[in-house]
Amino acid sequence: MPEGGAPRTLSSILLAGAVVTAALLAACGSPSSSAPTQTPTPTPSASCPVINNGPELPPGSVLYRDPLVDPCGNWERHQLQAPTRQGEPETVKEYEKGGYRVLLAGAAPNNTWTGPDSMLGYTSLVDYRVEVDAQRIGGPDMNFFGVLCRVIFRGSRVVRGYALFIGSDGRYLITSESDTSNYKNTLVEGLDPSAIDGNGVNHIRADCVGTKLALYVNGKKVAEAEDTSSPKGLPGITVRSIDTSGVDVVFKNFVVTRL
Repeated sequence: MPEGGAPRTLSSILLAGAVVTAALLAACGSPSSSAPTQTPTPTPSASCPVINNGPELPPGSVLYRDPLVDPCGNWERHQLQAPTRQGEPETVKEYEKGGYRVLLAGAAPNNTWTGPDSMLGYTSLVDYRVEVDAQRIGGPDMNFFGVLCRVIFRGSRVVRGYALFIGSDGRYLITSESDTSNYKNTLVEGLDPSAIDGNGVNHIRADCVGTKLALYVNGKKVAEAEDTSSPKGLPGITVRSIDTSGVDVVFKNFVVTRL
């Protein structure tokens, strides 16, 4: 028996417990009437591209995949009159029109190139395939647009590399690059309007393996060249105007695969 107090019976202890329980339920709400705990649904993150690289990756491994529809901050972005890494104030590079848009608004002839920022350090890539879907949405029929492989650059200047183009009028072109403002070393050129859709979406593919460069359009091999001037370097995309400004192209589904 507690010192100086009345004896505590089992019934008095139970009664005291019931009073405390009732008070707690009144303050917090009974379990049956309270709302169930809601687990917050996490906001899905943007499906940003990821680059994979390493000598352990076997041929056929995807090194980089980008749908070019989500602005993940991985490609250069700017509007007209904005400064660019290449000093092109009259060029648009932006996520719009359903993909990654490149517009050459400056005086012709003109050209531009770009690539994913996350690959800028991967200058040792050797044998790989570059693929992209591209559609001319404005500007003249006489134009060139396509992909780059094995590009090495210093600032805005291309030290070396290859450009593999198609044109809306059915032409194709493979060049060895030495500067962004010059396309002097033509390796092969020709015309194949049956393979190239001047107004629709064209799937452009370049295989750069050893000394050989192969250009495919919509699954058809249209050209092949051989050159040794650029054995390794970065992939990218490129647009060129010839005699009329306003070449406007939207790119989607950029993929780089080790060969």
